[in-house]
Amino acid sequence: AMDPFIPYLGFSSEAQIDRVWWRFFIVSWNGFFLSLLGYDWITERRLHPVSIAGYLILIGIWIFVAIF
Repeated sequence: AMDPFIPYLGFSSEAQIDRVWWRFFIVSWNGFFLSLLGYDWITERRLHPVSIAGYLILIGIWIFVAIF
């Protein structure tokens, strides 16, 4: 996923690149789901169960990956 950016990150260690990628991944997915929940709230004045379930599944996968 980071292949196009490798020439620009040549001065960074692999651990630094992994940390930057993980932060980007967390911010982008949290932003996606929070904007989806915000849209649900603005348009319907309630949070759609599928949006909540999707966010909980994503968090569950993160926890699973972090543990194993």
